[in-house]
Amino acid sequence: MGLPLYTEEEIKTFITYVSVSGGITMLSDKLSLLPESAFENLSALFPANKKPCKCLDFYEKELPEIFKYDINGVTAYALINWQDVLQSYTLDSAGNSLAYKFWSKEIVHCAGEFNITLAPHASEIVYFANDEKAFISHKKSIIGIN
Repeated sequence: MGLPLYTEEEIKTFITYVSVSGGITMLSDKLSLLPESAFENLSALFPANKKPCKCLDFYEKELPEIFKYDINGVTAYALINWQDVLQSYTLDSAGNSLAYKFWSKEIVHCAGEFNITLAPHASEIVYFANDEKAFISHKKSIIGIN
């Protein structure tokens, strides 16, 4: 068995991009060779996102990096660092006091602006709300499971 072509971060970035694009998901890997963590990561795509997100930097970058969508009353941003260097992003929390980072599985306090730095080829999905209960449906699914 050869070395994996992609890092776990790059696989999460692919999953993030598929989710925000509203695109179809197709796996070409031999499923019996995938580690358990790959199945856990892929399961985050279900239920599928039925509509694409709004791209906030469409005309600013060659490859868009900042996407916004509302899911079950929760504002979410998907950030994708396509670059080979660290990238920092600043998001408006829209008056919300909490942010949940999906891939990091971390809830953090925020006020006004929310700053995050991503490693090369990494991604993160950030949900904003005022109550931790709003994040419960997003613990395992990007779109949320009701």
